Amino acid sequence: MRRTLALLALAAGALAAGCGGETSVDRFASSITSGINVDYTPLASPRDAVAKADLIVEGTVTDVTEGIGLTFPDPRYTERKAGSYATFAVTVDRVVSGDAAKLRDKRVYLSVRKSRAAEIGELAGANPQPRIVAVLDDITDWKPAAGVRVTRPGAVPADAPLYAPYTDGIWLQATGDTAMHGLHADPHALAATWGRPQTVSQFSAAVQRAAAER
Repeated sequence: MRRTLALLALAAGALAAGCGGETSVDRFASSITSGINVDYTPLASPRDAVAKADLIVEGTVTDVTEGIGLTFPDPRYTERKAGSYATFAVTVDRVVSGDAAKLRDKRVYLSVRKSRAAEIGELAGANPQPRIVAVLDDITDWKPAAGVRVTRPGAVPADAPLYAPYTDGIWLQATGDTAMHGLHADPHALAATWGRPQTVSQFSAAVQRAAAER
């Protein structure tokens, strides 16, 4: 009887883990975004995304490395912002929109805001290497304010552009996931003009159609 009860308990635990439990992308994204609130203007449609983006790609998040550093005239602000960014190295399978010459060895580099509590080594180890589709803004020459120095990540090639994804323009989906996940946005918040995409492939297809119509 004791053995039967133990087996039933194990089975119940496995069932609970498989039903409604967090996926690897959920955990990865939660570690990145914990404690961060983002206000943003939504991308109105696939056509809007194509019009605004400097580059739109589909591929795989192959590496997570150190992010940009910000040095403010006031050292207190420098300390407050330390460790606020990570870099996603994305191996690109498809350039959906934009100039493919911007890639370096089939890669693009994304600056992603992260929780200061999330260590880069931990994020790199937790990276499930998900599929990604990303609507990107070129921030190579970005400065948040006058007098602020931006230090490029050491792992990003010197001649490679640096991009930031639009808040509702970055979606991840690991092997085994049935739906895509955002970092600071939810797929259900996308406007109806997007056609209700639920996967990375569907989001990418919507943007591909918009790019072909230009």
